[in-house]
Amino acid sequence: MKRPADIYLPSLRIYSEQIPDITYPKHDIIKGVSNCGRVHLFGRKHNFQLGSALAGQNVGLREISPGRWLVTFMNLDLGYVDEKTCQLQPIDP
Repeated sequence: MKRPADIYLPSLRIYSEQIPDITYPKHDIIKGVSNCGRVHLFGRKHNFQLGSALAGQNVGLREISPGRWLVTFMNLDLGYVDEKTCQLQPIDP
């Protein structure tokens, strides 16, 4: 029946403010995510909304079939983008 402050110990792990450098396979196209969470696939007219949580980060794009792209962040597959509609279809968890 102790208070949390009586038993609290600081973590031994070091917290880093920066995400480590991200590398993608050589066949991926690397694109940056804008401050508002948008990725420009091919110019300004072909963009899709990914989300502001990844603003300032790079994502990998890999064409898996003609006009269909897999979007990845680090080693996580986020979803598929259709070149014609520029809509992100998230991968079901």
